[in-house]
Amino acid sequence: MVSDLLASAPPCIIATWHHPALKGSVINPVTQPMWALLADNGGDLSLHGHAHYLAEYRPMNGDFTTGGDAHMVEVIAGAGGHSLANTKIDPRLAWPKTQIHTPGAIYVTLVGAANGGEATALSWEFRDVNGNVLRTGGTTC
Repeated sequence: MVSDLLASAPPCIIATWHHPALKGSVINPVTQPMWALLADNGGDLSLHGHAHYLAEYRPMNGDFTTGGDAHMVEVIAGAGGHSLANTKIDPRLAWPKTQIHTPGAIYVTLVGAANGGEATALSWEFRDVNGNVLRTGGTTC
């Protein structure tokens, strides 16, 4: 499976599933193996909902450790669902939207992919329902 991922990997790898791999400081044991596979083999962005708040983690490796060779960023964009909640705080967070009841969405762009080009980076914006930009982020691929 890893060899298949590496042999045919596009320049930018975005993974998405419903439950976050990391929510606050709690690692989800169900999603942890997929996180590790992607984070240690070229994954760039892991995008999730379920947790009803907005958050962006610092780049992490397959063991959810920041620094060194860590690259994959987890983003939680679950602020469009019912009963919005407070962000679960963790030192690995780059940005927690700490104000409760801020519905919004995330907009992701493949940088360099316009007009048939090949993406070289990802950028994203968290926006509230009025279109106000709350946070921008990004990573190279």
